[in-house]
Amino acid sequence: MKKFLNICFAILIFSTLIAGCSLPESDESSVNSTVVQSEFSESSLSRDTKCSQDIPDWATASVESISLFHDLNLDGTGTNDDECSIAVYRWGDLYPGIVSLCVKLGTGDVFAKIIPADGGYSFNTGHIFSPDKDAIILEVSSATSNLGTASVYIYEICEDGDAAPKMAMVERLNTNKLDTKLYKLQTVSGKIENGFISFSCDGIETTGIITDGTTVADIHDSLQGITLFFTGEKGMWRECSQTLYWENERWNQISFPESQK
Repeated sequence: MKKFLNICFAILIFSTLIAGCSLPESDESSVNSTVVQSEFSESSLSRDTKCSQDIPDWATASVESISLFHDLNLDGTGTNDDECSIAVYRWGDLYPGIVSLCVKLGTGDVFAKIIPADGGYSFNTGHIFSPDKDAIILEVSSATSNLGTASVYIYEICEDGDAAPKMAMVERLNTNKLDTKLYKLQTVSGKIENGFISFSCDGIETTGIITDGTTVADIHDSLQGITLFFTGEKGMWRECSQTLYWENERWNQISFPESQK
């Protein structure tokens, strides 16, 4: 009996030594990862509950405003059964934010765009691309500019795609893009770069900053265009203007840019 117990004790010690020499398998992703991630549950993000993880203000988005626009005809079908919502989100006391543009058609299709913004916005519609439907004209202003700097976006709801066309919200104008085909015309050329608009034509050379005040202008055959405002040689707010309209799948100008007196 004593010999049996000694054998069992020896087996136990041997098993313990073997287990002690075994190393746990390493998690390669944990070893090589240099990113620290914190997980927050939906309940912890509630505004009415103090988050135990203490999420900083700059990491938490808050809704500054939400507007809903009814009775629109954005796709040219049915009655005025389309809608558009615009929400502005901010992060803490920081200027940077976003404008969320969401469109819901009467057909049930939904489209959305996200636009960086540090100021407010102005929403308008116009018969820019067709007399039978509205185009979205969105002007986003800058809160940090003393010249009323703004960015202008125009969207059309139409079929897009060569192989299998389907309804989409197509961006026709974005004055924040580095270069556009806006002014590649025979009589006047220019471009938009970093928020600056440049014109060059016979007797007129001007470079300025696009400002707020974008308006809808009547052109012809029930079609409309837009009038952009920008600074001129004096660097003044809305010193110059230029009216553009859409024809032959491109933007055209209705007149040379002139200083407003």
